[in-house]
Amino acid sequence: LADSSLLLVEPDPAAPRYRMLETVRQYGTDHLAGTGEADDTHARHLRWCLDEAATLTEEADSPATDARFDRLADDLRAALRWAAERPEAAYRAAAHELALRLAHLAFVHGLPSEAQRRFAQAAELAEQGGVADVVDGDDAAGTRAAAAAAAALHRAASAALCRLDSRDAAGLYAAAADAAQRAGDPVRAALELTRAAELIGRAAGIFTELPPPGTAEAQLAEARRLAGDDPHVAAAIAVAQAGGLDGELLTVDIAAHAVALTEPHGDPRLTSAALDLLTMALLMQGDPGAAAVHAARRLELLGPAVRDIDLAYELEDALHMAPLTSIAAGDLATGRRYALRRQRPIFREEGLLRTDWLLVSAALVGELDRAVELADGFRDAWERTGRLPIGGFAMAPLAAALAHGLRGDHESRREWLGVFEYMHQAIGHLEGRRKGVAPLFDAIVALHHGDHEHAMAALADDPGTRTHWLTGAWRQWYAAVWAEAGVRAGADGLDLDGLDLDDRLARARAAVAGNPVATAIVDRAEGLHTGDRTLLLRAADALDAAGARYQHARTLVLAGGTHATEGQELLATLGAAPMPV
Repeated sequence: LADSSLLLVEPDPAAPRYRMLETVRQYGTDHLAGTGEADDTHARHLRWCLDEAATLTEEADSPATDARFDRLADDLRAALRWAAERPEAAYRAAAHELALRLAHLAFVHGLPSEAQRRFAQAAELAEQGGVADVVDGDDAAGTRAAAAAAAALHRAASAALCRLDSRDAAGLYAAAADAAQRAGDPVRAALELTRAAELIGRAAGIFTELPPPGTAEAQLAEARRLAGDDPHVAAAIAVAQAGGLDGELLTVDIAAHAVALTEPHGDPRLTSAALDLLTMALLMQGDPGAAAVHAARRLELLGPAVRDIDLAYELEDALHMAPLTSIAAGDLATGRRYALRRQRPIFREEGLLRTDWLLVSAALVGELDRAVELADGFRDAWERTGRLPIGGFAMAPLAAALAHGLRGDHESRREWLGVFEYMHQAIGHLEGRRKGVAPLFDAIVALHHGDHEHAMAALADDPGTRTHWLTGAWRQWYAAVWAEAGVRAGADGLDLDGLDLDDRLARARAAVAGNPVATAIVDRAEGLHTGDRTLLLRAADALDAAGARYQHARTLVLAGGTHATEGQELLATLGAAPMPV
């Protein structure tokens, strides 16, 4: 019985540390109870856990603490469970402290679900009088308890965002606002409300069900009432209002003004949110290159904030927009580097975050076997999280469908398109998001298999009509493939209904300026239209230099002759089905 902590922790037969037989454990606990030593043993175990948790917290940046935390976690949970059930004020205070430490450690070690629960538990303990410097009869006890609860609820909301649950996060931010009001801090309450409202516009992609219409407006009105003319709250309201604008309403000027309002307040999360809006406004203009500059600014602003729970989701969102804007601008190598930065242990629960942009990158570059492998990992992670319909990650199943389509596996492609439709359902009613990038990927598959009529039908919309930030992000790729689909359909003798291919090519060329991949695809389309093989081979070289291996191989096939043989061999190496000649 030397290791008494084994008596206090529920046994886990799968864990090698539990070497004690259950019958022996029961005997030991009964003996402690019978001799009156149980409470003293639990109290000493609690103090030991607090000391160990404090040491782990100080050393949290060291990767070596992962194994130590895994060994210690059950002890911390058992000690917290015991202390939280005790009526004494000292034990309530110890439980509050341990809940906060365990929440922070769970977050740092990649367990945002437990972090959310423990922060919420800390808030409850605070309201029950578990704040260390509060004593019975203290007139300020309620105020300090409410302030501690507000702080814990705010962090619980941040943890909920890290587990991709906007609905929980919005509710917890609202609860934090209520606690801040009870603490007599109307500005803090207003900032919590603006954060909840901001999520509805900026984080719609991780809502499984959007809040009722008017929710954000009501929260912002209440924030304005609480805080009056406070400039920090005014900046937060401006960001939330701009984030709720869609279609053509959000402009570069509005977003830039929001950035300027946030900068004096030393709030990097809020400034990052405003920069995100500026990024989206530039994407609406079809300028992913300029958007990529501001996506990089967000990463510089947030710095190495991976272990800061208040900034972690904002950094994760920045690492979502950075690969999107780079890949959309034709900078495939930079997009891949950003995607690799998401391979972080802090999100080990959320495999969706580690695979989505790597999958998109692999599918577009042409690493089709790798894309299929990543797609399988994405599916496993999605199923572990309960097959949630979170549209913010629906790019991944589309990329999986693209990879399978290029491989000629149409059954698997249909299956992944079904996953896309399911994941997209919560935001599918928003017209700008409804089509997204799906028509582009559909057309790429159709062109590969020689179905030029289907490609034309998929890209029936004029590129200039794609003004939502997500469709605008891919407008350059869309315009390039739109031009090629027209040329290929014309070569097939299809009825183009008076379509002027020269005008189509000229408009596409104007749209793709600055994008090396899209420009080369337009060059390829023009070479096919004019019969200029030199232009085709120049396009092939440009695509090879840009790292677009699939498009490089496809261009060689279209160039014909010995180049076609080389291109088909390269396609086979990539795992793609042969192209019809």
